[in-house]
Amino acid sequence: MAVIEKAGENYTAAENYFNKVLERNPAHTVCLMALADMYTTLGHFEPALQLLQSCLNSELDKTNQKSTLISMARLCQLLDNQDAAIDIYQQWLAAYPRSHRYSFDGCSNGRRSARKTR
Repeated sequence: MAVIEKAGENYTAAENYFNKVLERNPAHTVCLMALADMYTTLGHFEPALQLLQSCLNSELDKTNQKSTLISMARLCQLLDNQDAAIDIYQQWLAAYPRSHRYSFDGCSNGRRSARKTR
C-alpha cells in the first residue's frame, strides 16, 4: 500500500504505511530505502540521510551498499556538508576501487586525461 500511495503522491498515507512496516521490522531495507527516496523527493534531506544510514547499518548481505553510499554522499552535498560527502565518497572508493567509471592517466604534456573504463 505504501508504494501505491507514494506513486499516487499521497505522501502522508504512504509515510504512515511505511512507518507501520518499520514498526514491525525496523531493519526492512526496501522500506527504509523507499521512505528515504520519498523524503528526498519532498526535500526532507536530513530524515532521508538518517534512513539511509539505518539501511546501511542493517544490510546483512550488503547488496545495496554501493548505491546507498552514493545516495548518502549526494544528500550530504544537498545539505551543504561537503566534508561528510567527501568522507562517504572516500569510503565508497575504498570499498569499491574498481567501480568508478573513469581512470586518469598522465599525458606527455603534464595534464591528466580521462578515459572510460569497462
